[in-house]
Amino acid sequence: MGGLIRAVVVDDEPLAREGLKLHLAKEPDVVVAGEAADGRKAVGLITSIKPDLVFLDVQMPVLDGFQVVEALASTCLPTIVFVTAYDQYALKAFEVHALDYLLKPFTAERFQTSMRKAREEIAARGSHDSRRRLLELIAERAGEQAHLQRFVIRSGEGYRLVPAADVASFEAQGNYVR
Repeated sequence: MGGLIRAVVVDDEPLAREGLKLHLAKEPDVVVAGEAADGRKAVGLITSIKPDLVFLDVQMPVLDGFQVVEALASTCLPTIVFVTAYDQYALKAFEVHALDYLLKPFTAERFQTSMRKAREEIAARGSHDSRRRLLELIAERAGEQAHLQRFVIRSGEGYRLVPAADVASFEAQGNYVR
């Protein structure tokens, strides 16, 4: 792959940060470039040093892990591995396209699986294609919530899609909409 992977560890629990740093110290191609104990400090740190990889806790003071990802989405978004003791956040982690989700306490083998995925992701994004793709997905997801693009209307026995731009007004007629 060539070059060192610059990693950042973000967790509000000092022992959890130390545990991750111990795992990372065993990786010859990884250097811990920084650490943060809350979401706001994490955003500042990640924005300033632009690491390749971030191990990010979900539940933290000030900003949670998902808010950190949202704050970074428009500027720089490194490869993200969520690390948490709560499995209920797993689906949401993958919805924001996290690379992996480590459930505390994790084994050395599980950590190695995550590092393998991270190395593959970082190597594959030489042209920053995956970062760009992720930023586009986040922007698309945010845009989906802003405006309807089309309406489903009943037409006879079937249904049709009508582009929102083609609708001038709606009018109620009993149980129907015109």
